[in-house]
Amino acid sequence: MAVIELADLQAINPDIDTAKAVAMIQDAVAQATLVAPCLADEPSLTDLQAAQFKAVLRAAVIRWDDAGSGAVITEQDTAGIFGHSQTVDSSRLRKGLFWPSELDLLQKICGTRRKAGTVDVTPAQTGDWRDDPDIWTPV
Repeated sequence: MAVIELADLQAINPDIDTAKAVAMIQDAVAQATLVAPCLADEPSLTDLQAAQFKAVLRAAVIRWDDAGSGAVITEQDTAGIFGHSQTVDSSRLRKGLFWPSELDLLQKICGTRRKAGTVDVTPAQTGDWRDDPDIWTPV
């Protein structure tokens, strides 16, 4: 049994298109496993981890579905000299499926967190400076 299924989304939005929802679930699971690889091994997840994974996925997919198609719709009515036009922009800027807080939650489920890294920029020491006095000879 998959962690999240169509019925999990339909419980919140019964009108969600079946084919679209299945594709969105597959995309969400694939993206989630990029940041939290342990989630790819669903049978090894505890019941609590599976529930947490499902909660994050469901929220992200429902938000994605609610964002709309991104289409801009223009309607015009004309009556005599008076006209009416309406433009509806349902597009929302979508930078990624998961919010940063959700990425942290997914990694927490695996026991890892995104952390600020450190990079050692000092050169590796190859020997003792006393072994080669020419290196430290003043010019």
